[in-house]
Amino acid sequence: LARLGWERRAAGTYLDLCAGTLDVGAALSRFPGFAGRIVGADFAEPMLRAGRSKSAAVAPVVADALALPLADASCDGAIVAFGIRNITDLGAALGEVHRVLRPGARFVVLEFSTPRLALVRWIYLFYFHRVLPIVGGLVSGHPTAYRYLPESVKNFPEAGDLARRMSAAGFARVSWTALSFGIAAMHVGEKT
Repeated sequence: LARLGWERRAAGTYLDLCAGTLDVGAALSRFPGFAGRIVGADFAEPMLRAGRSKSAAVAPVVADALALPLADASCDGAIVAFGIRNITDLGAALGEVHRVLRPGARFVVLEFSTPRLALVRWIYLFYFHRVLPIVGGLVSGHPTAYRYLPESVKNFPEAGDLARRMSAAGFARVSWTALSFGIAAMHVGEKT
């Protein structure tokens, strides 16, 4: 949220893409000095409904990330946390976010990644593919969800490739940072 640069337009409009239960938007709304509004967009209406009481500053909107119901250049920033890997056409989604951002606005992407260090990657992949599906399925009662997660991460572009795709979609000054030994990556791009 800090990388979003919301302080530049504290009363602006921000997009929380693939918002789920609106946790990210609610967290943004609680920053001291934040006076804007947040559009929490997700195609899963039950998840939005479950989170709608978290913040009055977040407006939940049932929407497809490939066809956002927002005007061109209407948002002062956008963020997606652990959801962009579930979008069917990544290039189209990046283009759609670019369309709704105002010039100078930032797009922040937080997503799972695959660690580069061999030992960390081996431990991570063993846990992710062998342990997590079993334990997650037993605890939650939904074993398929914990089989889908590793597959969705495996099929998602590596951090460098995602940065190139963001640039191809029109974002400038794209950078990325590996987090948690490379288990996740944060990308930041700006609309010029």
